[in-house]
Amino acid sequence: MEPRLDEAGKCGGLLGTRRDLGLSLGDCVCLTTAACAGAVAVTADQRWKELDGLDLQGVRVEVLR
Repeated sequence: MEPRLDEAGKCGGLLGTRRDLGLSLGDCVCLTTAACAGAVAVTADQRWKELDGLDLQGVRVEVLR
């Protein structure tokens, strides 16, 4: 159960500190899950291009299109 608590804490931290990016709770859950799994968050949301190069807890983002 601890890993899930850790993910929830990271998600809350991301949501609380990066509101300037317009991230929703769902966005933060997706980004945190990808980071914890060592995966790439893939999206078609063009706003996420702004995330490229930012330090978001090791999150890697790929924007389609």
